[in-house]
Amino acid sequence: DNLRDMIKNIENIVPENPSIDLLERIQQSKQNDIQLSETLENQRQEHSDELIKVINDKQNEFDIILKEIKDENTYLKSQIEEIEKLKNSSIQLLKDEHEKTLEVLHTQFNNK
Repeated sequence: DNLRDMIKNIENIVPENPSIDLLERIQQSKQNDIQLSETLENQRQEHSDELIKVINDKQNEFDIILKEIKDENTYLKSQIEEIEKLKNSSIQLLKDEHEKTLEVLHTQFNNK
């Protein structure tokens, strides 16, 4: 009531004002503020949801790529191990052949 009286006093100061009375303008302004706040909050939430979705999608892509890289790494390591085994086997085979050749030469030399 006291607020209404103050508003009426203010309106009486400007009696020529044909617009909506001051209380209605204040209420409308408050309503506009509430609507704007709700709209902003909705947009913020939508933006946040979209951001979360993008982050999750990118994380999934990253996880898939990381797994592919790890699998490739495991495969390449196994290939390297196989190559090392073959190399070592070849080296041993060459050493064995070399030893046999030396033995044969030694035997031939001693038999002469």
